[in-house]
Amino acid sequence: MNIERYKKAALVATLMVQATAASAGDAKPSVIDRIKASQTLTLGYRADAFPYSYRDSQGRPTGYAVDFCEAAAKIIQKKLEISGLTIAWREVDDTNRFDEIRRGSIDLECSDTTNTTERLKLVGFGPTYFVGNLAIAVSDKSPIQRIDQLRDQDRKSTRLNSSHTDISRMPSS
Repeated sequence: MNIERYKKAALVATLMVQATAASAGDAKPSVIDRIKASQTLTLGYRADAFPYSYRDSQGRPTGYAVDFCEAAAKIIQKKLEISGLTIAWREVDDTNRFDEIRRGSIDLECSDTTNTTERLKLVGFGPTYFVGNLAIAVSDKSPIQRIDQLRDQDRKSTRLNSSHTDISRMPSS
């Protein structure tokens, strides 16, 4: 990641922390205040979201989103003027990541979470920095000719991800 991308990461990270702080409601001190007081930034990651976040052979979090969060942490440290910011990693999964943010157990999630209208009701999102696409492949011998025929078929995806949900909501023809 070059220096210009680090600068962009700072803006995104700051916006993400502020968005998370705004979504947490007024029951708790702001995320920024908590980070300053504890001098700790707690980053959530998913161990099963390759290549965005996963564990390396030594069990450490790694991946594109993890790299991004680590770069952002350096900028948050500088912006908040914390000389010795500690990075704490906390594993989350697709069933608890939003609860972990809302409870304040993590400050940012470093993964491949899709920004949807429903999810915006639960947590704040920073600016989009990656756009993905859903692709479906079937054998040329498959009787499946239309996407809506997948509704009742076995499929492989990370549970509770937006692609899985999109397919499940498809109307029957």
